[in-house]
Amino acid sequence: MKPVDFLGGLKSTMEFQVFIDPLLVNSQSESALGSVTDRAREMAQGLHETYGQMKALADLGELPYSLHIARLCLYETLLSTAMVAAHERTGQMVPSELDLQNASVHIKEMIEHVGIQVLYVTYYYVVGHDLLQPFAYHKEMTEYDFFIGVRHYPYPAENLDIILPIALYRRVLRLQHRDGERVLAITKSGTRVYSWAHQCLIDSNYIEKRIHLSYVYQFDAVKDWDELSHTVWPEMDQARTDYIKWLDLPSEQSMLEVACGTGALTFDAGLYQHAATRGHLVATDSSVGMLEQAQQKHRKYGAPITVSFELASVERLPFPDDTFDVCIGSFFLHFVNPHKAISEMMRVVRPGGIVSVFQGYDFDVNKPFFKDWFHPILELTGNLNANSSGHFNANNRTTYMPSAENIPAWFHEVGLEQVRLDLHSSPWVFDNPDVVVQHIVRGVSFFQKELHELPWDDRRAVIEELIQRGQDVRRKYPVGERMIELPGVMIQGAKPV
Repeated sequence: MKPVDFLGGLKSTMEFQVFIDPLLVNSQSESALGSVTDRAREMAQGLHETYGQMKALADLGELPYSLHIARLCLYETLLSTAMVAAHERTGQMVPSELDLQNASVHIKEMIEHVGIQVLYVTYYYVVGHDLLQPFAYHKEMTEYDFFIGVRHYPYPAENLDIILPIALYRRVLRLQHRDGERVLAITKSGTRVYSWAHQCLIDSNYIEKRIHLSYVYQFDAVKDWDELSHTVWPEMDQARTDYIKWLDLPSEQSMLEVACGTGALTFDAGLYQHAATRGHLVATDSSVGMLEQAQQKHRKYGAPITVSFELASVERLPFPDDTFDVCIGSFFLHFVNPHKAISEMMRVVRPGGIVSVFQGYDFDVNKPFFKDWFHPILELTGNLNANSSGHFNANNRTTYMPSAENIPAWFHEVGLEQVRLDLHSSPWVFDNPDVVVQHIVRGVSFFQKELHELPWDDRRAVIEELIQRGQDVRRKYPVGERMIELPGVMIQGAKPV
């Protein structure tokens, strides 16, 4: 591997189930991870003693060797790989001893097949990308702000202290003296390196994986989802109830609900009643936080024994083929690979069984109030016209919802038969700015790709700006002009017999 084959290195990490994410490791406090960090350091030191000696890293080309970075590479790669595995297995970010051991095995396999230098170079450019991101956005910052991590959270200062001399040596940053201050600025070479590294991260699906992980973290953190949802979608409970009636399911079914969230469809809309006394309903979600809220609702509804819960992703359902009579889910396709999700849903139902989804689809956001409120993010999307009028281009949609045509096409593509559908819409009320921004950014997670382009601190600044702009919009537009009809489709198909 040539030292600049970053894309090849990223693909190797994916192949060997290794995930390099210093941001993930450093965003979790050591108190939360407990003794896991000490064990990870111990295991990483063992890897370093076996594979990480300087002579093994001779083929680095122009990249400098740093003992500190070599050790950090193994420690943060080991821990982030184990954390992702733990989250997929348990929904929690704290890995077990087995997760750490498995991560170590994956790293060893990668090193033995492609070499330690591939891992080191890949780590080097992931860190370099994160280092340059704030400079690509702001162009410069004082050296003091750099070292205290004003725009590089959650990277610790001691790591930035090591990285800066390398960045100056590589001439991706330059140090200037201005008005008695030492100022760091990105160079033309640094801009090119950042753009190239960012494209490699996109092409390897690394960015997509980071964003996907952020969806789950956000849902874990949302403790008041039902309250948020009821405020912005006041008629959604009725819409879900209408959906269950539309399905016209017989009682005593063996059912699987995917992406159950807080149990709005499970309990509030009455899905559990179709399990009756001899049926059963398994409700799944990939977020521990959402499942905990669903379990609280389970107790509220009398803890029916016909309902159970399981942590699971709709893209990797832990059930044998042909297990359920019905597999159902609502408002989740925009968070996952929809084709893979629907295929999995079909796999686990019996021949002749039903697969059904209630899903919102793409809608026109070319509304005056919406453009005023969300202008900072719409500008990031590149969906503002290049002309001087600056009007939002209604032909480019930014909601990340599937189109109305996509959803039935996916059902047919995976092989479902007897597909039928019905359209439904519900009002989306844009009133309380704090609630609306939380709902859009943390809840339905629109604009995650755009926010991911920003340095960590700037994401928070944009969110604060959106809340302030929402207050201005609320004063400027009457409530009747601050609404969008959210279109949805109820669809079901049958697995071939």
